[in-house]
Amino acid sequence: STSSVHYRQIADSFLIEIKAETLLNSTLSGLLLFLQDTKTIHLWLDNVVESRIIKTPNATTNVMKTELAGFWPITNRVMIIKSTYWQNNDLSVEIHSENAESTEAINTKVILIDVISAHWLIKPLTENEVVIRYQYIADVKGNIPHWFANNMALSSTWKSLENLRKELPLSKWQLNSLPNIKEL
Repeated sequence: STSSVHYRQIADSFLIEIKAETLLNSTLSGLLLFLQDTKTIHLWLDNVVESRIIKTPNATTNVMKTELAGFWPITNRVMIIKSTYWQNNDLSVEIHSENAESTEAINTKVILIDVISAHWLIKPLTENEVVIRYQYIADVKGNIPHWFANNMALSSTWKSLENLRKELPLSKWQLNSLPNIKEL
């Protein structure tokens, strides 16, 4: 497979950093638009209950709230993430995500995930192929054994990559382009 998922233990912590890499059939714009499409996130991101954009401060930044399903007896989790993207001179695109301040009331039945770091690097190989590298550290909080939470995160990352590889090339977003993104 052209995908890989690795992790490393964070020093003096029970947390791990996960690094995922894969080759995707997509344009840069197609991928960025697909990642922001809250109606189709459930098709690729593992365990999504619902997702929506809370605000869009500018053309390259949004704040998204995503709820992830736990399974009995694990409580659902929610992430409220601010993501910003930019394009480098070599045409690669980076996306930086972090916890967002939000006035959104969090349902007391869910637990807020602490996203410590999250970063995408997307490099175009041809006009319809990109390599993505996604690295993140997140604390799912709550009362789950760390080994279990880490195994779940690794398994979920792998499923999400495989789903992305299947769904992204078929996406209607492949026909769209972003005015601020230069393709190869």
